[in-house]
Amino acid sequence: VMSERAEMLPSFDRQIDQPSGKQVRSLLCCPLQDGYSHCNGVVMATHKRVGSFSRSDEALLKALCVQYGEILASREKFQELQRNNETLSFLLSASRSLSSQTALPDIVSAAQKLAADLVKCEASNIFVHDPENRSLFTFHPSGRLISVPISDASVVGVCFS
Repeated sequence: VMSERAEMLPSFDRQIDQPSGKQVRSLLCCPLQDGYSHCNGVVMATHKRVGSFSRSDEALLKALCVQYGEILASREKFQELQRNNETLSFLLSASRSLSSQTALPDIVSAAQKLAADLVKCEASNIFVHDPENRSLFTFHPSGRLISVPISDASVVGVCFS
């Protein structure tokens, strides 16, 4: 968007487009796009120092916006990779921790704690399939066995089905 009378644009909003409170004489606005035309933001230039914004100014700002857009996209991708790396590190640690357990109640208890830690919640339950009894079972923190029939009467039953 390029305008010498920005306040006359139908989409002009004084609270957003005039943050300094100073009357906007001229405006040049370009999207921050990555190489796939995904918009990551906007650059808005106001108050050309001398003269009016030109097509050359617009071309320069668009070129800069492509660079900024790519930098922002790279930053987002880097953060995503960091999160994935943290998750994989957690899963590797969890796998090592679980593989050291041999008794089923200990495995379930450790897996429940790891699941809660992974999704940052207060508690989780691991229900294990018991095909002989067509049920799911877990262990109460006290060690007591809790068995749930596989049916639509419970969330775990529905999830298992």
